[in-house]
Amino acid sequence: MHLDESPPRPQRLDTTPTSPDIPLKGNESISSVSSSTSLKSIISDAEEDKNPGKTFTKNVPSLKKKKNVVKTFGHEERFDPQKEADVPLPPVRKSALYDEISKKGADFAGSSAFPTYQTVLSQTYKLVAAIDFGTTYSGYAFSWKKDPANFVTLKSSSSDKLSEKEPSVLLMDRSEHLVDFGQEAVLKYKEFCEEKLQQDYFYFSNFKMTLHRNENLSRKTIIQDDKGRECLAVTVFSLSIKYFKERLLHQLDKSKDHCSNEDIRWVLTVPAIWGEQAKQLMQESAEMAGISQHKLMLALEPEVAAVFVKEIQIERQADELSKYRPGKKFLVMDLGGGTADLTAMEVVDDGSLKQLHRACGGDWGGNKVNDNFFKFLGSLFGHSVIKECEERYRSDFLDLQKEIEVMKRKFGKGDYMYNSPPKFQIPYMYQTFIKEHHKMELKAIVANSEFSQDAFLSDNGKLKLSAKLIETLLFNPVVNCIKQETENVLHELRGQIQDIMMVGGFSESEFVYQTIKESFPRTKLLRANEAGLAVLKGAVLYGHSPGVISSRRCAFTYGVGLYRVFLKGHDPEDLKCKIQGEDNIPVFVKMVTVGDEVGIGETFDLDEEIFPVKKDAPQMSFKIYRSALDNPVYIDESSIQIGKLTVKNITSSVRISLCFGLTQITVMAVNTDTKENAIAELDLLGEL
Repeated sequence: MHLDESPPRPQRLDTTPTSPDIPLKGNESISSVSSSTSLKSIISDAEEDKNPGKTFTKNVPSLKKKKNVVKTFGHEERFDPQKEADVPLPPVRKSALYDEISKKGADFAGSSAFPTYQTVLSQTYKLVAAIDFGTTYSGYAFSWKKDPANFVTLKSSSSDKLSEKEPSVLLMDRSEHLVDFGQEAVLKYKEFCEEKLQQDYFYFSNFKMTLHRNENLSRKTIIQDDKGRECLAVTVFSLSIKYFKERLLHQLDKSKDHCSNEDIRWVLTVPAIWGEQAKQLMQESAEMAGISQHKLMLALEPEVAAVFVKEIQIERQADELSKYRPGKKFLVMDLGGGTADLTAMEVVDDGSLKQLHRACGGDWGGNKVNDNFFKFLGSLFGHSVIKECEERYRSDFLDLQKEIEVMKRKFGKGDYMYNSPPKFQIPYMYQTFIKEHHKMELKAIVANSEFSQDAFLSDNGKLKLSAKLIETLLFNPVVNCIKQETENVLHELRGQIQDIMMVGGFSESEFVYQTIKESFPRTKLLRANEAGLAVLKGAVLYGHSPGVISSRRCAFTYGVGLYRVFLKGHDPEDLKCKIQGEDNIPVFVKMVTVGDEVGIGETFDLDEEIFPVKKDAPQMSFKIYRSALDNPVYIDESSIQIGKLTVKNITSSVRISLCFGLTQITVMAVNTDTKENAIAELDLLGEL
């Protein structure tokens, strides 16, 4: 049999070792798989067979099936290592391991998040409290177990009525102690700025987006304040969560119904498009804030918005009013300040929701409109000039941000807006600085600019912008991304979606609503009542009944990185490495594929035993990877490492089981010979 050369491969990742041998430190060991020998024998048989017309068979373990399958190789069929079925790696199957361990009543608390999730559900509680931590606004809500739909929400101290939640703003002193959060933090900081005391304080706003933009999060990840000074992200998030926790407990202390922290099941919302590292960072931040992991659940924002929609959306069917019924398929468009999150759901027969399409979206939230406005000012007066004004006159900058927030909600496509274009007050100190810098009146600068047909500055410093300019420069760059992503989802689902439900603060924008409605005339567009609170109230309902979500779709292909014997002539040379003197290659052992439907709590086993490379090592480590490809074969540049799984207390070999159906990836391990559980620690924030 003739074996073709593999096509050229991308350069090896830095984490992939080459010769000389990979060093093994102390008691640690990298992992290997028991099927590597059989793979080597298959290729040896093939190479020894010199008759190209002769056909032979060999049993090859398959990734997709528990049983071995028979593959036939002959002169008409060439061995292609890119084809998943031709790469003999440990098969994956739905797990009986969890049931096996559960019968023993083993307590895995602290070893992985999956058993902790089970622990959360087993805990008694009187009340569910949800914290919706948004990019622009944040808040909490709760309800008692005896009356889940009777919500109590945070009473915002803000007087602008732009949201029923607090601005996501944290004010901290030099000792990293909380000064205030929300509207009170904004007001105090403005006073400090006017008194020239701002250098003594850290002011953080819109910091949630750090966790979305950074794909290499760790416990050392930093966030910059408005002056570029750094602080650990876990410190900023934990102080913010602690603020809401203590404020809620204080509210409960004043009520007639006594409830302690131990009686509360906490729910913390996160965007569905966040990576696994970001979720773990939020979980650890909550624990630093005094919320035990045994009392905490993470909830995906568009999912819980769908839960709220399912319960509150009333429609007429057969001359009667009812909630969404089984068979209803709808798309939730969660438009917040930082991100746009889309998820398609179906109401199934038991009333629960299953995901029809993997969560998708991007950083197309309402704050992008704000950013585009300041970019426009930079184009008008000079980017460095506007940046200098922002840094010098923080109080004025905050006032200007508030004006934009008001405009975003009111601006629409109607004739009224064209006849009465929005006006923005350019702060006096901005005017003075710009005039001194350019040695020219602001009116003249605007009149001589490329925007002279669509921008006009009045004598009192009000900047009038045409509706055309606002639509083209401020809104369209954001809304067009949302439209395209929505179109992609609807196309993939081929007409299944009956309704689009808009939730989130940015969905309250008239322009966004009208644009989406015009773009998808064949689909019914609805905007949820209390759109800005849909995620928050849905999270409370989810906390009472987590089973309301019955299945999810995998956002990526996930697997573990293992080594097998290098196949000369088939495997890419640039990925070859030596382990204890033998040529090996790192391979992607797939466990679930992007887009797969996974039931909540459904787990997957690597079906074969995994041995440490260093014999008798008491522990070994695996690297967990994700890929956008359906069938990744090697650990190369298409694979992104998201964490490390360490298995301790190994007696000989282990079987591992991973769960992808929860809001976080979770893991278990058991010793093959003794059937006793091993300690499995999944760290997504440590050194990779």
